[in-house]
Amino acid sequence: WAFALLMYVQNPVLGAGHGMFAHMYVGESFAAHLAQFQLGAHNEYVQIMAEMGTLGLLGWLWLLAAFYVYGFRLLRRASGPYWYALTAGIMAFQTASNVHNLVGNFMAAGVWSLPFWLAYAALAAIGHITGGGDGEQTPAATESKRL
Repeated sequence: WAFALLMYVQNPVLGAGHGMFAHMYVGESFAAHLAQFQLGAHNEYVQIMAEMGTLGLLGWLWLLAAFYVYGFRLLRRASGPYWYALTAGIMAFQTASNVHNLVGNFMAAGVWSLPFWLAYAALAAIGHITGGGDGEQTPAATESKRL
């Protein structure tokens, strides 16, 4: 984390650039051969702060907050136990991912990117299908109630 914090201090607003942690770490350390293994800061939030600066970190935190605001809105308006459980499960998955990001950097390596974005897409899909995201009924939700 120390090197990531040093990177942030050197470029506090925009950061050093996406994906630059391993490259800059190689130039400053004895571990040059480790860069091929997607070396990271072992904390997704600190790495984002180092690579994308304050603006990038604020954008990332806004994205996380928007996920939970939308998810809790869906939970309040869930149209049955199935949609409630599915929404709660997706939110639990995302919460576990966010907690893991405190000690890991799977997002930087690309390992966790697909499940992360699929969780966001699934939550949006549930809102669209059930009409619970914005309070309006979609044609799909109206049709499913008739069946």
